[in-house]
Amino acid sequence: MAINDFRKHEYYIRNNIDLDKSVRTRFAFSVYDRVKRSFLRKLFWGRSYTYKNIVHILIFGITLVTALFGIFDRLSVQSFSKLASNRDIFSTVDLLFQGNNISTVIATVKEFSFIETINHTVQPGEDLISIAQKYNRRVETIRWMNRNVVSPFSNQIDVSSVIRIPTNVDGVMYTVKQGQNIYDIIRDTNSNEFDVVEFNNLKPPYILEPGQEIFIPDGTLYNPEVNVAGIPKGVFSNPAGHPDCQGYTISRGFLSYHNGVDLARWPGCPIRAVAAGTVIYAGWTPAMGYNVQIDHGGGIVTHYYHASEVYVTKGQRVQQDDVIIFMGTTGNSTGVHLHFSLFKDGRAIDPREFVPY
Repeated sequence: MAINDFRKHEYYIRNNIDLDKSVRTRFAFSVYDRVKRSFLRKLFWGRSYTYKNIVHILIFGITLVTALFGIFDRLSVQSFSKLASNRDIFSTVDLLFQGNNISTVIATVKEFSFIETINHTVQPGEDLISIAQKYNRRVETIRWMNRNVVSPFSNQIDVSSVIRIPTNVDGVMYTVKQGQNIYDIIRDTNSNEFDVVEFNNLKPPYILEPGQEIFIPDGTLYNPEVNVAGIPKGVFSNPAGHPDCQGYTISRGFLSYHNGVDLARWPGCPIRAVAAGTVIYAGWTPAMGYNVQIDHGGGIVTHYYHASEVYVTKGQRVQQDDVIIFMGTTGNSTGVHLHFSLFKDGRAIDPREFVPY
């Protein structure tokens, strides 16, 4: 034993110090120092390798967590698909996110083309809101399904009116117009191709016929891109849409000095209401000749001028596409035509964006 070690040993005995414990403590400090020096050496002198290893560990951890979540999500989707078999659910899983195209989706999902409706006769004291609450449907669902009876701009419905109500789904019942394709309807109803195709069981190339009814799940006709002054696109019909009006022309559009559009056809034809409403004027005006004005609610009023015959009276409730006048050339007119005007809160609005003439 070296002299220094002998003196340390004598010191430990004199002071009753456990020699083995002291040795263990010194050894522990020695290991700690070695680990510390090794870590600092790698951190500063070998930092590129250290940081690279840390990044590799992080990437591995993120990949592992993502994979586990993907597996869990797939299992939960399969469980949901088994549960979503009752008729209150018309859509299960949007298979687009599983890498399919629209054709494979339709081949996989078969039970979309159903809609159950009942007829409701409006009772005294009922309006659109109370009826919607009664059947647990959205107000706009009932409005768009009965747009020939219910005004787009008012919740009031005439007593004894019969309206259709879907019992199992909310959305828009849309009537296809001449020349429209599925993408025009998707744009008008703020919907998507998968919902429209799935629910209506449409087959490529999705040929649509004018007058065909298509239900748009959770759709709307209030498209914010074209909603001007509270007037939604897609709720009006063509005032000159009667079959006997085929071949009419637009003789003049909306101008600063012309508050409407002129639709001309010789020798005239039946003109229809563009939406449901109440007739607030039916008669003669010196400059405009025989004319009809309809209040659709919500500050929306339409005018039909220069008629040769008037078929409605003041206070009468009309439905969309009801014939109200016959095109003529009365009043200040240079030929047989309809002067059609659209007003919102008393201000003339260019009808071009809203009325499909």
